[in-house]
Amino acid sequence: MNISRGEVSKFQYASTMVASATCADAILTIGTTEADGFHKFQVTDIKMSCGVAAATVKFFIPGGLGQALEFDLASSSNADYSWQMPYEFTATSGTGATKKLVGSASVAGVKYAVSGYIDK
Repeated sequence: MNISRGEVSKFQYASTMVASATCADAILTIGTTEADGFHKFQVTDIKMSCGVAAATVKFFIPGGLGQALEFDLASSSNADYSWQMPYEFTATSGTGATKKLVGSASVAGVKYAVSGYIDK
């Protein structure tokens, strides 16, 4: 991975999650062709804050490979996570499908910011 050669792109995204068991907030959406069928998203930092209700928060690739990142947040809390070695998600798809890195929460109102890299 070489940033100076344009082999990766850095991403940063911040939003407030909507609580839903079937819907997740799209943090990244890339690729629409078979040539774009394989990407790695490397997460380096996650910051979250939770309102008056405790929450379980997940970051994952729908239908993707690997394990989701899952966090339990106490009510009225702030959390700040960073890794020296980025946490890697791998997304694969067929022709015409998009790849997404998404986040979901068990309650409404979880604010978050995610940053990392996309391997090209």
